[in-house]
Amino acid sequence: SFACRALESLDVGCNQLESTARCLLGVSLSAHSKLAVSDSEKVTRQSEAAQSLETAGRITRMSDPNILYHLSLENAEQRKLDTAVRYAKRLLKLEAGSNIKGWLLLARILSAQKRFMEAETVINAALDQTGKWDQGELLQTKAKLQIAQGRLKGAIETYTQLLAVLHIQRKSFGSGKKLLKVCKWFFHL
Repeated sequence: SFACRALESLDVGCNQLESTARCLLGVSLSAHSKLAVSDSEKVTRQSEAAQSLETAGRITRMSDPNILYHLSLENAEQRKLDTAVRYAKRLLKLEAGSNIKGWLLLARILSAQKRFMEAETVINAALDQTGKWDQGELLQTKAKLQIAQGRLKGAIETYTQLLAVLHIQRKSFGSGKKLLKVCKWFFHL
């Protein structure tokens, strides 16, 4: 309702505020669709979410990474995987591969399409672009892709790399709550 009120009160010509409000509306509708009781209500909210996000994207000429991320995610959730891949690739290009979330999103969409080798290639590219501190979720995803392909030996090697990263982080964090958080994250594979 906040996003709707913001859109109603906007003056003509303020594209940045309109795109932000439409993106917020799209993300809210998407989240709200998950709570829908009936399938028709869910589909309606998902459709409205996609329309709002697409409008936000058009206003920004698809140059806002946040909008592209949510457009890709919404299309993936609606199983429009080719469209989701297109937006995820555009997001990676726009950010020059600097955001792990974009890499993970693209890899997961490719995985949903059963394109496991391509997804693993995406993860390998992301690993090349990131430092050791940021590789945990990438390595976890890579291992899952290897398992999906029946490459258990490769998955074990990848999990070994993940454990090495966690060990380095543990030494840096010391003992305490942060280590517990890292361990909980790791064992929720």
